[in-house]
Amino acid sequence: MDKAQAPQVQTAASVVEGYVLPQFSVQIDNLAGPFLSVRGYLQGVAWANTGSSGWRLYDGLNVNAGIEVDPLGWHLGEYSVNLYSQKNLLASGGSTGTGTTPHSVPQQVTASAASFSEINVSWQASTDNTAVKDYQVYKNNSLWKTVTGTFAADTGLAPSTQACYSVEAVDVAGNVSAASNTVCATTPPATDNTQPTTPTGLTLVKVTNNSITLQWQASTDNVAVVGYMVKRNGAPITTVTAATLSYVNTPLAANTKYCYTISAFDAAGNVSAPSTQVCATTTAGGATAYVYVTNDNDSTVSVIDPAGNTVVATVPVGSGPIGVAVSPNGRRVYVANLCGTGTYNSTNIGAVSVIDAASNTVVATVTVGNGPYGVAVRR
Repeated sequence: MDKAQAPQVQTAASVVEGYVLPQFSVQIDNLAGPFLSVRGYLQGVAWANTGSSGWRLYDGLNVNAGIEVDPLGWHLGEYSVNLYSQKNLLASGGSTGTGTTPHSVPQQVTASAASFSEINVSWQASTDNTAVKDYQVYKNNSLWKTVTGTFAADTGLAPSTQACYSVEAVDVAGNVSAASNTVCATTPPATDNTQPTTPTGLTLVKVTNNSITLQWQASTDNVAVVGYMVKRNGAPITTVTAATLSYVNTPLAANTKYCYTISAFDAAGNVSAPSTQVCATTTAGGATAYVYVTNDNDSTVSVIDPAGNTVVATVPVGSGPIGVAVSPNGRRVYVANLCGTGTYNSTNIGAVSVIDAASNTVVATVTVGNGPYGVAVRR
């Protein structure tokens, strides 16, 4: 028998074998072989081909046949269908559920960083007594997107960003599974080889006999500027934070020329090109006096600002400093040390430490006789 048409169920209120059916019918496609092929019709329209719901042929031949849900998302719910030839029952079968069974929870959910700006999320497909329609992906506990497959790409993230994901399955009847386990991933830090822009607008705000005040405009960076390096006469003298756009260089020697540049740097160690150089000469008159005190026990010289009676610098010198003198132009300080290094004794050779008054650093050490006690400067 080929293409035998089973009787139609005419209305949704018809009852067959105790079940309420919509206008559903089946047609036998092939009864010649050991398998019964059945095609289902819903409201007179071909709906799905046979699947595996355990149909049994009454003449003793066991077959696999049944109804599948097609990609359009139709859902018949619970059903029971009888096949007839004339008035003789040939076969019967039915579904085992109503389509309200929730999906299995999506398994093997993974999240991994694909780049410094992307995280990929994947999972194993869920199963259900009806078709899985799509998956709801949650990001950081909020619904992020809905996809039909088992993969989602989270793009446009910042480097070193952590995000956490979970997945729920949804079927054509609207049933939603429980949420999967939550997985997290972090994008890697981006490699930063970009220099900040060069500081601009470096100007001399104020020049006195012992100080020079600088000011400049902020640099920018692809990540962030974290600070500025100040160079005087080509050598670094200090760094300041990104929020600081000015610097007072003091103490300086009177009537002396100084030149400055500013460079910006970021957290990755990238340093900008130096700014345009500016130069200034400190004024000559009314120089601020500084007091220099030798400290024999710790071999240092304390530099005191008399205006505030505070120590503004401590300069390491030779062993046992005794005498001190300042050059007429105030640029150099000379300190007599009982010996250059080590502990003084009658055989050690003395030394004079020459201090740059502007930077308060020893720029030279002059070997002299044994045990020098005094030092003087001639104009």
